[in-house]
Amino acid sequence: MALAPFAMTVLYGSQSGCAQDVAERIARHARLWQVPVTLSCMDDFGMERLEKIMADHYHVFVASTTGQGVAPDNMSRLWRSLLSKRLPSNHLEHMRFAVFGLGDSSYPIYNAVARRLFQRLLDLGAVAFYPRGLGDDQHDLGYDGDFMPWMDGMWRRLRELHPSLDAMRLDELAPRELVDVRIVELSARHVRYTPGDILIIHPRNSVEAARQFIVDRIRMDPLTVVVIECKDDDGKLPTGCKVTILDLFVRFLDIFGTPRRHFFEFLAQFATDDVEKERLLELSSPEGQADLLAYNFRERRTYAEVLNDFPSAQVPLARLLEEVPRLAPRQFSIASSPRAHPDRIQILAAIVEFQTPYKRRRVGLCSHFLRTLKVGDSVDVWSRSGCLSIPPSPVPMIMVGPGTGIAPFRSMCNELSFLHDRGPSEIRVYFGCRYKANDFYFEFEWDQLLSRGTITAFVPAFSRDQPNKVYVQDQLREQGADVWRILSGGGVFYLAGSSNSMPKQVQDAIIDICIEYGHMTDDDARTFVRQLQRRGQYVIETW
Repeated sequence: MALAPFAMTVLYGSQSGCAQDVAERIARHARLWQVPVTLSCMDDFGMERLEKIMADHYHVFVASTTGQGVAPDNMSRLWRSLLSKRLPSNHLEHMRFAVFGLGDSSYPIYNAVARRLFQRLLDLGAVAFYPRGLGDDQHDLGYDGDFMPWMDGMWRRLRELHPSLDAMRLDELAPRELVDVRIVELSARHVRYTPGDILIIHPRNSVEAARQFIVDRIRMDPLTVVVIECKDDDGKLPTGCKVTILDLFVRFLDIFGTPRRHFFEFLAQFATDDVEKERLLELSSPEGQADLLAYNFRERRTYAEVLNDFPSAQVPLARLLEEVPRLAPRQFSIASSPRAHPDRIQILAAIVEFQTPYKRRRVGLCSHFLRTLKVGDSVDVWSRSGCLSIPPSPVPMIMVGPGTGIAPFRSMCNELSFLHDRGPSEIRVYFGCRYKANDFYFEFEWDQLLSRGTITAFVPAFSRDQPNKVYVQDQLREQGADVWRILSGGGVFYLAGSSNSMPKQVQDAIIDICIEYGHMTDDDARTFVRQLQRRGQYVIETW
């Protein structure tokens, strides 16, 4: 069977695995249209290889935005190469490209990496064959709410450019939440970190749940030993070594995660029952998005449950390993200090339980994993640098940490209490929670840090202890003169916590303070805040 009249390269920059998942889905669709496709992270592909084939391929870039608009680690080298001032303005004039970004509109710098990448490619003479797409994690359907229409449109455009492509397509079968926050302490003598760093935990699925799924649905002995051989070694599975099927489903496969739309399309290929096949195709169609939202996303249906709901679809194990994504590591701000807590790492973990609209009880994967750990259990962890850090020299600091967002500031303040030769600096800590009696994390430590003179002020905001709700942004406005004095005097502003509406509400409070105490217009205040962000004096880390 003939191949498509062009080839495609799909390159991704991904920190947590979401952008990689999107890139893999684009590559799967390319194979469906019999388009020769190369899939790689940007740094593994490299600038030299990109230059060699730029005229022969359509290039699709998928990039996520992390922290303060920082490029993911696995695209940083290619990004530096693209930014080289030695490159002429026509360097990529033979390249045809498209860009899709993954971001979160609750961040001030929304989808910055994809926006900059798109513009830089244009600056170097490349031609965009399809408009830039931006996926927003705040969408009801997650990134899919923006990605699926974008990808459908991109393939329509390619079919317009290459009408013969239509003949190439392979035949296919047409919460309410209860949060229990815990301090989790790990003995981690060999893990080095600095205050403000992130601890990355690789969770595991329940052994019993995985064993039951393998016996009931895969119908194999869980202790069967297999060797994984991958044509494209993308690191998703342990290749070339012996591993039991149980280990695959406990340590590597996100079988209890929620599938995306493509999985229903994939599953329909194997359904032998006409009713099941019709339902799967309906759920995977653009017209079935409302049903998919109700059945799958709102109910947090898992791959295992979907497979059990459509028993006629008997998927070979090898194909299932290709389609189910790898368990993604989870990230937590470190709450401990290397000096105050030597050989230990502490995190502040929210153990989340919730009910779906149909009253089904759900517990987050990592929440369940952490909750079931016993003393002496081993955990796969490593650390990486976060967005927050102690400035190299003493400067006034404002730290705003609602809820578990207080964790990195506890780490930084405890570390500062040991740095006696550093000299004093003004540090104001703002903390928010619902109830003082239940949610006041590290309450007595803040009194100690105040008495030692490590911090200048600790300002709590308890939103449910009185009729009028009080949040951190209200306390910032209340102390606007002090906040303005620090911001206008070269100090730094740090914010950590949930990525919902909180960061914007806090920024709105800062803008109001700039207007009132800095005598600025609204436009000038927003420009001032953007300047602080560019200079690293207004730093946000949210999750």
